[in-house]
Amino acid sequence: MPPGLGLGPIAEMFGNLCRTYKEKMEEENSLFKMKLHIDPSDGVELYSYEELNAMTNNFNKGNEIQETLFGKLYRGLVNGKTEVLIKTWEFILPPHRVFNDHPTRFINEIEMLMGGDRHSTLMKLKGFCFQTVLAVVYDEKPTKFLSGDDLSVENFGLDKRLYVATQFAKLVVWMHERHISCGFIRLDKVMFDEDFNIKVFDFGFIAHFSEADNKYAIVDVALSIDAYEVYDGIRTKKSDVYVFGVLLADVFTINAQGNIGSRFVWLVGTVQGGDKKVVDKALVQVGHEDLANSLNSLIVACMKVKPDERPNMRGVLACLLSLPKQRKRGLNTMGAQGLQILLRDE
Repeated sequence: MPPGLGLGPIAEMFGNLCRTYKEKMEEENSLFKMKLHIDPSDGVELYSYEELNAMTNNFNKGNEIQETLFGKLYRGLVNGKTEVLIKTWEFILPPHRVFNDHPTRFINEIEMLMGGDRHSTLMKLKGFCFQTVLAVVYDEKPTKFLSGDDLSVENFGLDKRLYVATQFAKLVVWMHERHISCGFIRLDKVMFDEDFNIKVFDFGFIAHFSEADNKYAIVDVALSIDAYEVYDGIRTKKSDVYVFGVLLADVFTINAQGNIGSRFVWLVGTVQGGDKKVVDKALVQVGHEDLANSLNSLIVACMKVKPDERPNMRGVLACLLSLPKQRKRGLNTMGAQGLQILLRDE
């Protein structure tokens, strides 16, 4: 402690920070009340902070499932009996510029989940809270999360991984049809059932875009890693395709949850200058090497440096959907020409 600086001044400084934070939250509450127009017929409830405390036993550590990209995911009980999931956005000290976008992330996710045609891979929204804390309440029971032994070759083989990748692609196509950019999706921010049907509960930055913004992104590389720079620049359909290529690499490699930075360095080196073989050899059965080659080509195509050289998500989805059909017919690859046809940008 610096000479002459006692606990009194420190306590006063901390108190001022807390008062500033409280005032900011009250200001944000007014903003949300103006921006969020909730129709009671939607079945979405507005919860108080006290109600969230009751659901999570005062946000007890025992109720915490895992950290999310910008907060935490908790299991909870409504009225002591109905299982739900609660996701929070955290504001912690020291303040960081990423916090400035929390209200926008919060509002955009609620708007997306409240649509009448919610995608099957998205969580069902039960309610939300913007009193003291930003949180959404999902009408979902906690199942399993992709981690540890669940990611082993025995438990999560190539066919299951292809099924999961196809679900991700269908979700991103659905979002693009509604002019929504997902920012980035992480494999460890997904819930799944025993049949590997997925529920995505976390996104980097859900944002709306226009068709005019569909050519170049300012920061492509940062879009693929867990970094705050992800929201610097213009989010586009093509930057989402790049991010999807990184997600595919995570799906088709065994140790997908290692150090994110070092993994990205390895991935970029492999895709843009190495042997372009990303799919883990341990996943590939004898006789199915061509299937792995097709997946590698797809990842490379998604991660092209120039946005206009990347396919669109419809082409990526068409490619993924064709692979199981090719296998059933005994044709383990679509060939270079077939791949290019599927991936051409319309």
